[in-house]
Amino acid sequence: MFKRNNTFLENTPWGALSAGEGILHVFNLSLLKVVAHYFVSAVLSLFAIFVIGFVRMIGGAILTLRSGYEFFPSQKAVFGSMLVGLVSAYVTLIPVYLFVTRGISIAVFALMIFVGLIPGAVWNKLGSYGKLSLTQIFGLILSLLSLVAVMQFAVVALPIWFWLILSLPVASLVQEIIIRKIGTAGVISPWVHNFWLGLSMIIFAVVGMMLFNASLLSGAFLSGAGNYIIILTVIGISSLAIVLFRQKSFMQGGSFGSKNTATAVVMILTALLVDTIFFSVYPSIDIFLAVILLFIGYPMIESKNRSATVEFVTSKD
Repeated sequence: MFKRNNTFLENTPWGALSAGEGILHVFNLSLLKVVAHYFVSAVLSLFAIFVIGFVRMIGGAILTLRSGYEFFPSQKAVFGSMLVGLVSAYVTLIPVYLFVTRGISIAVFALMIFVGLIPGAVWNKLGSYGKLSLTQIFGLILSLLSLVAVMQFAVVALPIWFWLILSLPVASLVQEIIIRKIGTAGVISPWVHNFWLGLSMIIFAVVGMMLFNASLLSGAFLSGAGNYIIILTVIGISSLAIVLFRQKSFMQGGSFGSKNTATAVVMILTALLVDTIFFSVYPSIDIFLAVILLFIGYPMIESKNRSATVEFVTSKD
């Protein structure tokens, strides 16, 4: 009844897949910003995580059945996927909180996530060559100056939102490490991964709502939240596509550095357009300066990059 399709996106270049991932990230952030004003408490933010996790779990289950993979390939794979799910719940919770409490623009999110790639790039260069070249050091300085520009050159007392956004790329790095270990082992498909990841997000949300006050999810809220549930469902489906695009880009030859760079560049440019067109948030001179510094500096850090491709399972055989 179900047929596998292992050739889906097979001929799509890794750069196009990485760009698509960046656009989908901005799409999800935009939808979260639309509904953020409604999720004004911790428990309602957790409800958003529950819906997104549910969609990812069901979507993963359907696609797993269609593809013919095993739901329980190994304890290591399942445990790793559930760990990624817990991190994904955190990555969803922080934007909702900051959109509600601080009104942070999508472009600032994209810039900070890009800046968060710098430690990993520097670590990779030190591990590969033992030192940084003068070009890479200059690129590092320019990239760090872009971070100062985002903060409007006020770096004495950094606000809490700065550290919360900066924690997102760290969380993404943790996800990448776990996914890489699972993928290299060749024991899990992206759909099985999403099934267990979604289940983990549901558990996170349910436990969180129990710790807070689940009664805030009143009948009045649930009866009037249909449109928001639809939007959250779309985010869940988009998240499934992000995982597929990410893994396919690695399978097509993209390295961690090149793929993440392409994704981040597209994220920033798309976020600037979305902020301006849909949210009437116009980028300041500081933001433009940060973008210019980062686009010049980060490629210098990534010079002499040593490719590090990732192997992912492509069939159940």
